[in-house]
Amino acid sequence: MSEKKPINYRIVLVMIIIFIYSLFLIYSGLKDPIAIIDVIIGVVLLIGVFTYLPRELRTTKEDIMLKWEKDREKGKKYFIFIHGPAFYSFPLAIVLEISDGTHTIQGFIIKLAIFYVIGMLMGLYTYSNSEDKYKRWKYDQ
Repeated sequence: MSEKKPINYRIVLVMIIIFIYSLFLIYSGLKDPIAIIDVIIGVVLLIGVFTYLPRELRTTKEDIMLKWEKDREKGKKYFIFIHGPAFYSFPLAIVLEISDGTHTIQGFIIKLAIFYVIGMLMGLYTYSNSEDKYKRWKYDQ
């Protein structure tokens, strides 16, 4: 029987912040009939919190490492140029553009460029961190 992984309190904290932010978006969107997009974003974030967090808390360390064995085959470049921007920069740029209120192509392109670089750094961090954890896990076995 594989042991349960310890609870990652950073993930729980991020999920709580997203939960509170989504409630704020729904509340502000319901007060202003024009801001229906805020309600939609808030509901999507709530759905994300309630589907991701229970799965994250139930997953064992062994399951995570076995998944990483499959994911690491995609390579470091994939995580830097695809994974990071797709999961960090694009969603953040879109949410900020929608909630900003000033919808210009130039503003969106600038946000996208800035967040693409941040996404690349997050992809590099994700790859390096996961690879280190994987090596320690393999060594412990």
